[in-house]
Amino acid sequence: MPTIRKFTTAAFVFLVFFSIYLILQNGYNIYHNIQQLSNLSFQGFSSSRQIDQHHNQQSRPKIQNVALAKFKVTNANNKNNATTATQQGNIPDHNQDHSRNQLALEIKSIHHILDQRQIIINLQKGGRKCRNPKFFGRLSGPYVTLIEWETSTSTDDSNDDDNRSILVGTYSLPSQGRYFIEVISLFCNGPQWNASYQTLCMEDPTMHRITEDIAFIDVVNVTKTTTRTMTASSSASSTGGSYYWKWSNDNETTIPLLTRYQPQQCRSQVELQSDFCQSAVSRKRFAPYQFIGSSSNINGSDKNDDESRVQSRLMNLKQQQHTNGTTAEQQPLLLCFIGLSHAREMSSEVNLWLNKWNATSAVQSTNIDAQFPRMVNVNSLKYRRCNFSIIASGQWSAGRKPPGGRFRNIPPTTFEEYESEVRDMILRLNKSGLPNIFLRSIHYNALGDIKTICPPQDWRSPPIIDGFNDIIRNLTLTIANKNISYIDTNFIVGPLWDISEDFCHYRSDKVASAEALYMLSRLLLQ
Repeated sequence: MPTIRKFTTAAFVFLVFFSIYLILQNGYNIYHNIQQLSNLSFQGFSSSRQIDQHHNQQSRPKIQNVALAKFKVTNANNKNNATTATQQGNIPDHNQDHSRNQLALEIKSIHHILDQRQIIINLQKGGRKCRNPKFFGRLSGPYVTLIEWETSTSTDDSNDDDNRSILVGTYSLPSQGRYFIEVISLFCNGPQWNASYQTLCMEDPTMHRITEDIAFIDVVNVTKTTTRTMTASSSASSTGGSYYWKWSNDNETTIPLLTRYQPQQCRSQVELQSDFCQSAVSRKRFAPYQFIGSSSNINGSDKNDDESRVQSRLMNLKQQQHTNGTTAEQQPLLLCFIGLSHAREMSSEVNLWLNKWNATSAVQSTNIDAQFPRMVNVNSLKYRRCNFSIIASGQWSAGRKPPGGRFRNIPPTTFEEYESEVRDMILRLNKSGLPNIFLRSIHYNALGDIKTICPPQDWRSPPIIDGFNDIIRNLTLTIANKNISYIDTNFIVGPLWDISEDFCHYRSDKVASAEALYMLSRLLLQ
């Protein structure tokens, strides 16, 4: 009897503890589910139906955390502290020039919402110094693409709205798989519409990477159309719309394509011999990538389909010349590229293609100088008898002026001033009667030392160029007549935006060649 009583007591105790365990476990599961629902609703799932779909599809995760970089900061006591962008607590004061990484300290987390192709940057909700942060992001792997940031943060002092501390980016890729992700901070407080940005300093490029060097995401939702080009005035929409830079080295696995930049004291040949400078400025990182066109994806070929189509069109033009009269009697079509050095380089690249095909009797390319939009001269275009006029004037508006030139004391053009200049230029072109006028997107510039020094000596950072291009695109859509179109080539330039050898011009490189070929297809195949 005592034995049975002891057994019964032990069993009772076991059942009590086991019941408590089940209650606690169930409570944890309820809490965990509530947290999941909260996170999903907050980070992109806008309805309960979407949340239900999430729980009904358990085959793969819907949200990924993106690994953030660790970095060193210097506090007021001049002590080095290792930290990460996800840590909470006091933020050291970083007003010193040698510690321009304030924005990195205000990042709580970065997430990837797989089904929506979204990258979410979560900033601190209160006490931020960076009220208008500017980021740049790129995915690399089987293909390369930029992250397009959709939502800007507020510049006022209110911290009540959670959405003011979220930045949303989207991407477009044609193939599933694992992709490396790099997000860099460009400005703690970026340029404003009606204010000068002459003294506005970029974040220090030696510590501007927010994500880990090998941070990655898994891409499951793909698109066959290049996101940047699907607008009413876009260039690629008329020729298929799917163009990408593809990893072409089948014998090697993909590696992260990290941002190339020029550190300070990395100009002379002696300085460039150091491992630090070599690692930052080397262009070998771009070697495996090849540009492919829309039908290339469909047919499974890595060849850019534009080349054969443009060559066929040129052969037809030459045949028409032969049929209609002698070559001497038939004037070739003239493509005029208006701007300055970037227009000159593009004209040279176009002529390389034309010479390769022996087609200069049918089409020729030239450049016409115009440092600023206000200097685009309609009479010069008429005098040169341009059949196609491609205008891209904006590099000098934000760039460093030659020290000995007549524009040396002119400050960089604000967005408001640039809009006024472009508006006046378009109104002149509307009245010109010239055919086939195209306003081309302004090229990105890589992060050269004169752009990242503080204060800067050159202001052609990606947010400035994006602002200029938004102005050109919007004005083309709203006030230009039917003879004026907008050509956006940044879906070509953007993914490899930092390839230019001099951190400025796309010259004798794969980006320059691909852009020139695309320009020929856009002009001759429309």
